[in-house]
Amino acid sequence: MSTVVSTARERAGWVFYDWANQVFSTSVVTVFLSLYLTSVAEADAQASGQPCSDPNALVQCDVSLFGIPVAAGSVFGYLISLATVLQVLVLPVVGASIVVCYAFLPELADADERDVLSARGWAFGYLGGGLALIVHLREARRFPLTLAFLGAYLIFADGINTVAQIAGLYGERELLLPREVLIATILLVQFVAYGGAVAHGLLAARFGARRTILGSLVAWTVITTLAYFVTAGSTVEFIAVAIGIGLVLGGTLALTRSLYSQLIPPGKEAEYFALYEIGEEGTSWIGPLVFSAVAGATGSFRPAIISLIAFFVVGGVAMAFVPLRRAIRAAGNDEPALV
Repeated sequence: MSTVVSTARERAGWVFYDWANQVFSTSVVTVFLSLYLTSVAEADAQASGQPCSDPNALVQCDVSLFGIPVAAGSVFGYLISLATVLQVLVLPVVGASIVVCYAFLPELADADERDVLSARGWAFGYLGGGLALIVHLREARRFPLTLAFLGAYLIFADGINTVAQIAGLYGERELLLPREVLIATILLVQFVAYGGAVAHGLLAARFGARRTILGSLVAWTVITTLAYFVTAGSTVEFIAVAIGIGLVLGGTLALTRSLYSQLIPPGKEAEYFALYEIGEEGTSWIGPLVFSAVAGATGSFRPAIISLIAFFVVGGVAMAFVPLRRAIRAAGNDEPALV
């Protein structure tokens, strides 16, 4: 017998907290705390005549955040000043509010009703993110080339994220590798990805971001093809493919983000990076759906992983046809020497 008593208004209030939380996660945590505040600090530094370094540095100018000096390109200074002061103070408060929100669930619904209410809250969260996306799209229609670039990115980013997500499952179910090997390999990839991301920055400085991204997508296609041919039970072959993934894992997306920033109208950084994040979240289900559908139809993960190559090819071709210099000018930004 149910002992939980709650009104429809109380349940609606709980559901709409998920709505607000989803929008906060995309626009405030991802965009405001990291991207937007960094751009504000660098703009202030440039206005005051402080020196700036190359565009591939994490912090491009000598800045002062809350009185803490941060040298251009300083990783640790950036983390200490911005992430520690802002994110360490803000995110625990947000996390605590989510804990309290979740704790209300048993007070609002009994055991038989709880699943439906929880799912409704989660659904409204995605709906809130989707409506925010629609609002941003209405504004972004003024810059169709920026949207074309974003569309190309969303296609190949879905392929990249899907490969990263299912790599462990592929190793366990298709290649029959022990879990200890999979965990060790995933750990190795993190360190390889560090070097790969740094290397992508150096290549972009030499050849331009677009060429480096397109070359990286070719590498993704080759690596995914090699994954198809890995012998079941072969630890060495699996690790070799994993190292290849690590080399291109972070760099491709990092360069796309920096290139996208040049296509954003000045003063609209928060709005367009919110669109960037919400769009990625909103399309992140397509790759796993394709993988699952092919795996279900063929009874094997091997053709399923090969199917993901379509994301790299279509996304890469779409990006290749975006006139980036014209898009940069249309957004009102100065053209860099290399694109």
